[in-house]
Amino acid sequence: MTERTRSCPVCGAAYAPRDPTCATCGIELGLPRLGPASGTLASPGARALGAILDGLVVNVAALLLVLVAPGDLAPVLVWIGIAGYDIGAHAIWGRTVGKVVVGTRCESLDGDVPGFRRAALRWLVPAAPVVVATVWTGVSLLAVPWGIAVFAPIFGAERRGLHDRAAGTRVVRV
Repeated sequence: MTERTRSCPVCGAAYAPRDPTCATCGIELGLPRLGPASGTLASPGARALGAILDGLVVNVAALLLVLVAPGDLAPVLVWIGIAGYDIGAHAIWGRTVGKVVVGTRCESLDGDVPGFRRAALRWLVPAAPVVVATVWTGVSLLAVPWGIAVFAPIFGAERRGLHDRAAGTRVVRV
């Protein structure tokens, strides 16, 4: 089975999605090599474990909010808290508690901290349909199929979900 090739933005030569540099002109193509070293793309397992740990952090905070917030305001405060935690941590440090524990970092394709715009877009892609459906109906039937569509690409050669692609980010080992 052959990989689809892409064209180098500088010289136009064909390259495979997993190539970190163009073989013809040598330009870096935006993705590090795969492997266990620092700066390489994080494995799907590390990404999943980090997300599970972040889910625990968020759910404990959400439970506390629900216990102290007035009735109808609680769900809104929970979503604001979830968004604030994820967007803020990624924008400022490129890491959440889960990413710190598993040794990964989210970065822009040029290696910088994502910043607010990228972090917000990265959060909105998987969350927006779920938030809208939850607020309108109290239940989100979109969560599972949308989650699969967004996160399945992390198993591919580029290891970037739809949220990473939309925001121009990647998750690497530190």
